[in-house]
Amino acid sequence: MSKKPEHIFHITKPQHVESILKNGLIPSLIDGLIYFTTTLEDAITFSNTLRVSAIRDEKDPDKIKQMRVANKLYVIKISTDSLTTSKCKEGTEHDPNFFKNAIVLTYPEKIGPEAIMEIYELNCLTRSLKIFEEGIPEIDENIINI
Repeated sequence: MSKKPEHIFHITKPQHVESILKNGLIPSLIDGLIYFTTTLEDAITFSNTLRVSAIRDEKDPDKIKQMRVANKLYVIKISTDSLTTSKCKEGTEHDPNFFKNAIVLTYPEKIGPEAIMEIYELNCLTRSLKIFEEGIPEIDENIINI
């Protein structure tokens, strides 16, 4: 990436916000990366994939017994001032065909909480945003039996 944007956006579930505010963003244990979009609109688009997660059967991890559907997610606006440009890489997220116009960036290192500029609460049902003031986010989700 030749020039990094002034700020980037990371979308997350409510249960992660408190830790992010305290510790910053930490790379995933799965692939060692943090994922971002370059626009707020693209972060909202990614909410479609993050909103639904599987609850697996404890006895048979290959069997999905329920689906958890989040009604609220949080978009974190991050300043890129402290990020090393050469470590910001363009990546792909989930299905590149579905997100064909979105620019996804990855970063391989922890980003401290001082880089957080704003946090938005996204109502996934109405697609509306509001600034998240402070406190612990409410976990608002539905469980669907399969």
